[in-house]
Amino acid sequence: MNAITFQTSIQTLLESTFPTAEVKIGERTAQTVRRDKDFACVFTGPIKPVGGNVNNANVALTIRYWKQKPKIDAKLRNTPLDPTPIETLQAALAAMLKPVLASTAGVDYFHVESITPDVNDEYGVEVVCTGWGRNPAEAGG
Repeated sequence: MNAITFQTSIQTLLESTFPTAEVKIGERTAQTVRRDKDFACVFTGPIKPVGGNVNNANVALTIRYWKQKPKIDAKLRNTPLDPTPIETLQAALAAMLKPVLASTAGVDYFHVESITPDVNDEYGVEVVCTGWGRNPAEAGG
């Protein structure tokens, strides 16, 4: 398992699937929301041994993708945003990940834990994945 390779592989996948978006490695927050283009970030969490077999490990990987946030006229500020772009993005991210679950470099395979849309505050989608592989910190890894 190599968490850096895993996140770089997903970054490359995002860049090829969404060529007009800016995609960065590293955790970002909603303060990154932009009006000129879509923005995404990919980052990993800690590598943790799996259950009773320390030779296997999991690593969490998060994708945060913010759609270009539309500018709202002051008169319409309290009108809910159209959820369609976020729902479409949610489906596109799922479709992007499904064919590479067992073929992404850095892990033996990964599982999509959740795909969470946020239409109101961040106008984006967060995807949480768990990668599985050999523990790089163990002799058997």
